Amino acid sequence: MTIELTASMIVPTVITDAMLISCTTPEPAAGETAWNAATSYTVGQVVYRATTHRLYENLIAGINATTPETVVSPARWLDIGPTNRWAQFDKKIGTATTSTGDLTIVIKPGSAEGLALLDLVGRTATVSVKTYTGGATVYSRTIDLDGSIVTSVYDWMFTDFVQKRNALLTDLPGQYPSMEVTATVASTTGSAVGVLAIGRASTIGTTEYGAGAGIINFGKVADDGFGNRTWIEGEWANRVTLPLIANTSDFNRLHRQLATVRSTPCIYIGSSLDSMEPLVVYGVYRDLYITVPNYPTISLNLEIDGMNNSQKDCMALSPLPALDRTSATFKSDLDNYFLTSLPAFSVDAEALRVEVNAKEATAVSASGTAVSSAALTAADRVQTGLDRVQTGLDRAQTAADRAVVEGIAVTAGVASVNGATGAVTGIADLTTAQTLTNKTISLGSNTVSGTIAQFNTACTDADFVIASSYATSTTGGTLKVRLNGTSAYFTINGSSA
Repeated sequence: MTIELTASMIVPTVITDAMLISCTTPEPAAGETAWNAATSYTVGQVVYRATTHRLYENLIAGINATTPETVVSPARWLDIGPTNRWAQFDKKIGTATTSTGDLTIVIKPGSAEGLALLDLVGRTATVSVKTYTGGATVYSRTIDLDGSIVTSVYDWMFTDFVQKRNALLTDLPGQYPSMEVTATVASTTGSAVGVLAIGRASTIGTTEYGAGAGIINFGKVADDGFGNRTWIEGEWANRVTLPLIANTSDFNRLHRQLATVRSTPCIYIGSSLDSMEPLVVYGVYRDLYITVPNYPTISLNLEIDGMNNSQKDCMALSPLPALDRTSATFKSDLDNYFLTSLPAFSVDAEALRVEVNAKEATAVSASGTAVSSAALTAADRVQTGLDRVQTGLDRAQTAADRAVVEGIAVTAGVASVNGATGAVTGIADLTTAQTLTNKTISLGSNTVSGTIAQFNTACTDADFVIASSYATSTTGGTLKVRLNGTSAYFTINGSSA
């Protein structure tokens, strides 16, 4: 029995609007809303653009006529991924085009021999080819997506269904430049296609023993500074190593062909055997070096880093809660702010940093240069993350300022009043009416003001007497004094009036 270990590759054709004839998943799909220049958006709202087939999350509330895909500073919109219909063409594992029933895609990609359907959900995948739209069907094949391994009657009756994730074809009739390809993933409970890649296919050699498959894990252990360590889940990517041999006559072709796709994500197939499905990877190889161990054959080793297997788009930071100094629970809210909210925010910010770094590393590896569109997108997300962190720090400073106004000093999450630490309770708020008991007011550095009536009301044992006019005499005689509008006469030098 011959074991088939022929290695091949598919160089995907970029699918344009004109090439996508139809898809059972519409655009906009359920929950997708088109962007409108006259709409006032709140922070966090998501819109889509039909021109880019991308989703954008709003970062700054209000109305702005600048399209979401336009780069501005500060950034108003964050690109968070493709629309449902176009997720299958976004060169990324983990974002999928989904349907509640069967999913059918009709495309006209030009000449193509290879088709890869990756990250599938469904029971069967059927591919048919017509010479042109309305022409004769020249190719049809159905692939069973049940990957269950049955070795006994018990397995056949009771083993759970195992989803086969990939469907690979390298024998399409590529001699038809106007070919129309129809791919259908059938399921009664919902179907999905993570990647649909179609293009020219070619053999790159024979896979030798020693080939392997693994993953790159972008997760990280985070420490909050107090010894509390948590695992921050990151994205991951496939990594496949393919030791290959080929005929010396293929030396020039392989060197030229592989050099051409050095920065293009391609489908690399180490083996078409179902049992060796992990040797299929969608990604970019690292380095290329071909040796000639003997004249009839050449040897090459490809280490291929797969596109990231993201099950989510870039995470969003939960905003820090606003503090209301007039609230009756302000003191407890402040404690919670420094002891709970800020530490949690710091952990989320670190997770965002790790995720963005992973995206940037993947983008740089895939493009061969740091100045790629993917890297720029990662840089935008870094800036957005930093802006959100700064917003959190600004709120923290505002809370600290308010704490000082309230007579509270906050250091490392511990509140102190007049130098004594403890719970933040029982503090007088002098912006409202308060009763002061056994307090001394120094009139040398303070002012007490009021009307005569107010002072008479405050005085409990007499009335204040205020002189409105008077006259003085140094030689004796009669002194006339006018008190509160009433005249009174006094004699000087012992006589009384």
